[in-house]
Amino acid sequence: MVELNFTVDPNMQSGGGEWQALEPGDYTGSIVDASQKTSQTGNKYLAVQVTIEGKGSVWDNLNLWHSNPKAVSIATEKLNSIGKAVGLGHIADTEQLLAKMVTISVGAEPDQNGKTRNTILDYKSAAAPPAVAVAAAPRSTAAAAPANAQPPWRAA
Repeated sequence: MVELNFTVDPNMQSGGGEWQALEPGDYTGSIVDASQKTSQTGNKYLAVQVTIEGKGSVWDNLNLWHSNPKAVSIATEKLNSIGKAVGLGHIADTEQLLAKMVTISVGAEPDQNGKTRNTILDYKSAAAPPAVAVAAAPRSTAAAAPANAQPPWRAA
């Protein structure tokens, strides 16, 4: 039980919370939920939620247990991408995915009501790109002195 100690204001109006879809592109975020759910048609799927700081969340439904083999194939490819992105060779449990950083490629498509909804097209590692190599110092083009040469202060 969570104690709230909250007083309800009967005059407060709801703003409706108009949600804005993200522009398509790559975003880095954290996997905050990965749980099995059941669709309205009775198919089980893995619901993955990625939260992008300051932008909100994007969800991906992986139809790992669907009757359509093509849907399962797509979901398997995405789960494999998640595993590679977070550095796991084997995913025993969804708990292994939680709090892992990933870079997601976000797309946009219309939902059943004609509003834009975001989709996750791909998962990539959120690791920083490799450091840029520092250019080597330029080599002197002056001719090297012969090995038996005397320094100028010891001139004969």
